[in-house]
Amino acid sequence: MPREPPSPAVQHFTFALTDLAGNRRFGFCRLRAGTQSCVCILSRLPWFEVFYKLLNTVGDLLVQDQVSEAEELLQNLLQQSLPEPQASVRLELVSSSHSLGAGP
Repeated sequence: MPREPPSPAVQHFTFALTDLAGNRRFGFCRLRAGTQSCVCILSRLPWFEVFYKLLNTVGDLLVQDQVSEAEELLQNLLQQSLPEPQASVRLELVSSSHSLGAGP
């Protein structure tokens, strides 16, 4: 019976950059085994779950060679204003069936 190849492992990690005034900027990263690059998001917001969900969506798009869709998703995100506490955020791609929702 043939064995299935192991699924590609994905690692997530976070780091914090602190300036001289004590202000922090968080780095959220996703590294897929066998790749030569890492996808990272820098933010002043410690939204671990939201950014890891976003990184997974972007990573999945990149693995499928859907670079323009990943760029569209990130551009749509940049155009959004910060949500109120406990509010939900939903981003959709016009060019595909991918969507990203985060919130309570």
